[in-house]
Parts: sequence; C-alpha cells; structure tokens
Amino acid sequence: MIRKLLPTLLFILPMFVCAQSNSDTLRKHVVRLSTLSDARNDKHVESLNKAADYIHHYFSQQSDRVFFQKYDLNHEIYKNIIASFGPDTGSRFILGAHYDVFGEAPGADANASGVAGLLEMARLLKKTEKDLHYRIDLVAYTLGESLYSDVSVMGSYMHALSLHENNVQLFGMINFDGIGFFTDKPKSQQYPFFPYRLMYGRTGNFISVIQETGNGLWARQMRSLFKQYATKLRVINFKPAVPFKGFAAGDQENYRTFAYPAILISDTKFYRNKNYHYDIDTYETLDYFRMGKVVDMVYKSIIRYKA
Repeated sequence: MIRKLLPTLLFILPMFVCAQSNSDTLRKHVVRLSTLSDARNDKHVESLNKAADYIHHYFSQQSDRVFFQKYDLNHEIYKNIIASFGPDTGSRFILGAHYDVFGEAPGADANASGVAGLLEMARLLKKTEKDLHYRIDLVAYTLGESLYSDVSVMGSYMHALSLHENNVQLFGMINFDGIGFFTDKPKSQQYPFFPYRLMYGRTGNFISVIQETGNGLWARQMRSLFKQYATKLRVINFKPAVPFKGFAAGDQENYRTFAYPAILISDTKFYRNKNYHYDIDTYETLDYFRMGKVVDMVYKSIIRYKA
C-alpha cells in the first residue's frame, strides 16, 4: 500500500514545502559586511567596492542575470547591484536595501541586516524561479546613508529614475532597512507619536510595515499577505496620517517620487535600537532567528502575490 502511495506523496509534498531562510547564513552575511577594515561609506570607496563585489558574487551564484548599475559622483564611481528572477517582461517587484553605512559605524543592523535579507531572498528565489509568474529584482543600493542634501545622488534614486525613464511597470517596491534588532525587554520601544505607545505597547519585539497614503491596492494586498505568512513574528502596520521623516525615512521614498507604490520593512531603527548608527551596532547584537522570519514572511508573500 505504501509503495503505491509513494509516487503520489512525492508529487504532493513539494506543494506543501516552501523554502525557508537560514539563520546561520544571515549571520554569515552580516558578519562579512560589518567587519570590513574600513567603514563602507563615500569616504572609503574601496570598502564600498568590497561590499559591492561580495554582494555581486553571491547574487551571481543564485542568478545568471546580475549586473552593476554604475554612476559617477565627484569623480568616483558608485554601484548598485541588481539580480533578476522570473520572466523578463511584464510588471515586476523591487526588493531593495542599501549596503553603505552612516559615518564610521560597522552598520550591522544599519544596514547589513537588510542586505543579508536580500542575499537570503536571492537564495530562496533561485529554488522557485521556474514557478514565478512575474519578475522580481533585488537591488542593493549605494549611498543610502548619503549625507548629501541632494537625494538624487542616492543609489535608490538612480535606480528609480532609470525605471521611470524606461517606462518600467511595477507592482511596488519593498525596502529592507534595519530588520535585525529585536528585544523582549519592557520599555524598549519608542515611537514618534505618544498614542502609539497605548496602541502597540513598548516592547521592541515586532517588525514594522510602514507606508504612506496613496500606495493603493497593492499595498493593501501586501499587508494582508504579510499578516497571513508571518510565523512566530509579531507584525505591526503603520500608516501615519501625518508623515514623520525619522520614522518612515528610507530608500523607498525615492520610488514614491516617481509614483511607484513603496513599503518600508524595519525594526523602527533608532526608535528601538540604541546602537543604530553607532560603533556598537555590531553583528553580536542581532536576532537572526526573528530576522529570518522577516525574510520568510516577505518571500512567501511575493511568490504568492496575485495581481
């Protein structure tokens, strides 16, 4: 009887098994990016390039469609790294994260965590690429922590502009910016508005999904999918009636400039993580288990998205 059922079970099993993130792999990426000899910023372009080469190399192991998007700024060349999965034509998803840091910080949470999430997403997408019905581009941005007053020097602006100029259609963009710091310590979570304390509590044990008004149906669908596929992970959705720069700032804003829907996935950065942008933002401080659950949530949501 078992022998007769075995072919059927082998056929059905893949329908119920979904690729899962690996906490050890996430940690490996964060360690590699956050322990370079010099901070990965515009004062140390060589270090930026080392990070870019690491990302490009790993992407290339997962996809045969990987390339640098380069641009010149003050006689230096800066690079976004893009990996594509799924069909070449039709609307697409963008998942992004910046790989540079603020000042001289090691930048484990800010934002090696987001880049590690992208790299792990690439590994997962490779396993299911043949079943994708639309294109997914993973983009690692340079100069996301740019101190320039002109946002047009940011890698995410350059990428969003290129999509706009080429009339590329997007379902939407998802930005990973600080996805690795979680704590169950009481009174560990701050907010830009006092009522949030009463609504969501003061324990920093959740991932936030932050968006602005005008994101449309796509954002509502993604919010529903995130809720459905969040496992062992607390998720809180924020849609501030009044935009607050520090809370919702990120590369996703440059896509909204060109009317693309965009969402920020974040641990709320310095509202929770007191190490954020400081030299104590090290790989030992992150929670790789819950970080993996964030990646799994987004991965399952995008591969099951139906336009």
